[in-house]
Amino acid sequence: MKKTIACIAAAALVLAGAQALPCGVEWSGTTMIAQALSEKGFEYTLLDDGTAEISGYTGKETSLTIPETLGGKKVTSIGVNAFYENTSITSVTFPDSVSAINSNAFCGCEKLKKVTLPSKLETLDTFAFQNCTALESISIPATVGRIGDYAFMGCTSLKAVNMKKGLAEIGDGSFWGCTSLDSVYIPNTVTYIGSSCFFGCTSLKDATISGGVEIIGGSSFSCCGLEEVVINKGVKEIGPFTFDLCQDLTTVTIPKTVTSIDEDAFYGCSKFSTVKGYKGSYAEEYAKENGLKFIPIEEDGGRTPGDVNDDDVVDIKDVTILKQYLAKWNVMINTENADVDGDRDVTIKDLTILKQYLAKWKVELK
Repeated sequence: MKKTIACIAAAALVLAGAQALPCGVEWSGTTMIAQALSEKGFEYTLLDDGTAEISGYTGKETSLTIPETLGGKKVTSIGVNAFYENTSITSVTFPDSVSAINSNAFCGCEKLKKVTLPSKLETLDTFAFQNCTALESISIPATVGRIGDYAFMGCTSLKAVNMKKGLAEIGDGSFWGCTSLDSVYIPNTVTYIGSSCFFGCTSLKDATISGGVEIIGGSSFSCCGLEEVVINKGVKEIGPFTFDLCQDLTTVTIPKTVTSIDEDAFYGCSKFSTVKGYKGSYAEEYAKENGLKFIPIEEDGGRTPGDVNDDDVVDIKDVTILKQYLAKWNVMINTENADVDGDRDVTIKDLTILKQYLAKWKVELK
């Protein structure tokens, strides 16, 4: 009970602090060469490359479509504080011409429920959608290299995040306090998960950390609702307080590549009892030193039918990833393992067979 209270109190303090943070404390570095102009309720400024950056909005529309041009100039950027604390807008759609959403751009837009990001977006800056408490889902385009620090902090209704292959870094505190987020799949192009990235995501039950990740920042999953964590091949170290106070966490799968786990990585995880890993690996040593049950994973012996996400385990996560793949999400799968009917193609039939297999039907994975 004390640990639960500690999580709630910590999250409350963080979110209260986030609400109080001043906007405009960061700047994108873009040089402006003209005074603000206005068209159709959009205030904008001409940039030194001849394009337009939206700097404000005075219109009354609640469902916004950002124009592709203003004053005959292509709109390429949403400026710092452009829609800060606009409590009217409920949705926003961007043209593909927009490549940058700068700091605090939509911070505090408490009724903003739906956002369709541009397919060619490159910059998603700090605090961009902080405290958008109605936002329910977000799909990060493959062109975004880094999710800015605290970009979605305090988005308490955010249930689903689609991070596509191409993303390299998830900034510090990016999803801090997103209390409705229930699962996350981190693609294998991500090499860094920032400190406190998913802190206080109390509904987060399922996390798959793909093999591209090398460093998991301190407290990145603190106070989450995680029950089982799969860390795929590639991760080298698990930092201090990474999973602390995850009181429902029971099992962690640790690959051979991990050679360091901080002594406080699982602080306060009172139900943590089982480590899955390879015989002779650091995972086995860690389990023995900490009095944990060790379940060995079979050594790689070639193809593993059904292991869609290539984490050495055939489970419900493989069904989820295969569903996303068939729905044209930009996710990485092992197509050879996903072809469980042996017809050299990955189709809905493979998904059906995999579901039946996990439901203990008498089916064979080929």
